Amino acid sequence: MYTWDNSKLKMVEIEINHRCNKACSYCPNSVTERSEKGEMEPALFEKIMLDLQAINYQGSISYEFYNEPMLAKNIYWFVETTRKYLPASRIDFYTNGTLLSLDAFRKLTDLGVNRYIVTKHEGITDYIFDKTYGEITAEEKKLVLYQTYQDLKMTNRGGLVEAGPVGPANLVPCFIPEFLIAITVKGHVLPCFEDYHQINNMGNVGEMPLNEILNNSLFNTFRNDLRLGLRHKQNPCLKCNRTQVCLK
Repeated sequence: MYTWDNSKLKMVEIEINHRCNKACSYCPNSVTERSEKGEMEPALFEKIMLDLQAINYQGSISYEFYNEPMLAKNIYWFVETTRKYLPASRIDFYTNGTLLSLDAFRKLTDLGVNRYIVTKHEGITDYIFDKTYGEITAEEKKLVLYQTYQDLKMTNRGGLVEAGPVGPANLVPCFIPEFLIAITVKGHVLPCFEDYHQINNMGNVGEMPLNEILNNSLFNTFRNDLRLGLRHKQNPCLKCNRTQVCLK
């Protein structure tokens, strides 16, 4: 009998805004667009924080789902609020670096960001983060994973783009739903960041407690199918070619 409990949740990705200022060829933003738009309402974000606090969540928080978080007008408030409610969590800041100035970097760090994952994507020439990286101290550089798009492990994003291994990863177990959730800008909880079109809405955190969503039968069936490698039973998993499927 398959069982899951809240202690297994290690990563929460929150789409605080839907926009990105890039449309890379290996990203679904280059061929389609998000169904939900805008910036997350502060009341909804605080509800998420309270629900995570209620289950004693101490894993990582990031502000991503095919977006650029620096475009969120309330970005500093989101970071400050995360640290207020979840002091033991690690804040991971995924960004394309095009807007991450020295002042922004230091303000975000002061507010509680623990780690920056900065990716220089294709077609970028005049790059703000190159200047920022040259100006931060050696100690500050320890907070940064600085990479280019060529360092990424590419996937086809559930069949939406042509990238990564050829063909779907049939019968390959996937444990992403065991340790991660993505929450869309309108509060829908998804079991995987590859679900761009949010086919697998497990519930809306604005309408019910997160704990109920995490432990409902729909979510547990999904987790069990994926851990057994039964990708063909779920969409977009049946087209997905991701083989990096475990928590590192």
